[in-house]
Amino acid sequence: MMAAYKFLGSLLVLRTIKADPCAPPQIRLRNNTLNKTIAVVLRGEAFRNTGQQHVRGTCGCVLAWRTQRRIADDHEKWFAALGRSGYEVDVFAATRPCSDANATYNATETLREWYGPRMKISVEDVDDGLPFAQVRNRDRAIALVRDYSHQHGVNYAYVFIMRWDFKIDVTKWRPRCVLDGTLKDSRHLIWRMKDQDQMQVVPGALADCFYKQNHDRSAVLNGSRLVRPSDCTWDACLQRVWIRTGGLGRPPKHPPLVVQHLWKPGECPTPWAEKVVHRAGPHIGRGRLKDIAVCERADADQRRVDHWQACKDKSPGQMQRAGLGCIRDGVVTNDTTAVPPFDSATHWLAKKKEHWTAKVPFLPGKPIPPKGVRRGEEGLEVFV
Repeated sequence: MMAAYKFLGSLLVLRTIKADPCAPPQIRLRNNTLNKTIAVVLRGEAFRNTGQQHVRGTCGCVLAWRTQRRIADDHEKWFAALGRSGYEVDVFAATRPCSDANATYNATETLREWYGPRMKISVEDVDDGLPFAQVRNRDRAIALVRDYSHQHGVNYAYVFIMRWDFKIDVTKWRPRCVLDGTLKDSRHLIWRMKDQDQMQVVPGALADCFYKQNHDRSAVLNGSRLVRPSDCTWDACLQRVWIRTGGLGRPPKHPPLVVQHLWKPGECPTPWAEKVVHRAGPHIGRGRLKDIAVCERADADQRRVDHWQACKDKSPGQMQRAGLGCIRDGVVTNDTTAVPPFDSATHWLAKKKEHWTAKVPFLPGKPIPPKGVRRGEEGLEVFV
């Protein structure tokens, strides 16, 4: 009789495992079948002109191409570092087509060429102008690695989800800070990063649970009407994963964003990744300013201004940005009140001709300013 009860109990456990990928028994079983391979999922917009927030033009200037090429080279160095740790790397990509109609290259084809055989699947994800475009692009990218993993029987050791516009400093990459079997968003991964959605890491044992939560909580559209908003807009459902699994993979508490606390070698997290933004200012040289000015004009010409500010979005479930307007009560409405991008590079070029001097904030404890810069009571005075 006891043997029969044990047998029935085993069947019940197996049924639970099959039905729920978030069940701890299923997670423990998967943990024993992981491959020594890491999936890197790249999503969003590549070849951004300036990369500034609320401005989304792509492929409109030489600087955009050069920057993306450098990021691809950084990725290759990072992949080599992962290889030295014993991991192979597969790349999955969801890209946007170039927004500049006069672009001389195709964004998706160029990236396929650069990443070579590492790139298992890449799709061109056209921005349809409907709500939650960024989140839905991320969901599509995650679906690529999910489907490939299931079809080819590859249980990845870790899944990285990251944006196209992050450069990597491989000299500051510390595997022990990241590959420790816990869920992490960018606050745990990148030094002094406050936004959760820039990057996420999912341990392979929790991957199926992560895929399910991400799918079940994604935004649902019916035409232009928002039927269900995304329930995991910023953290890609990482919190729901560790809640559903009873705390398995729960990340450590992310460090406070203390400006005065400078990173020291050996600390976690490290400043190994950084978003690339081309922003003009008094400290930028004339040649670089000219390059940025071309990118800013391209952003303005392509009319790719994000309407986030115009929507005055305080609750993603009630009102959210779209490519050409706002979402109010679940319906897309045209709204052209967004402020156009400021051509700051041209502004600073003009200031340089006037021999303008800039006040730059002075941080206590910094070394003596270099030649040509003098320290004042209010900060550093930079002569440009």
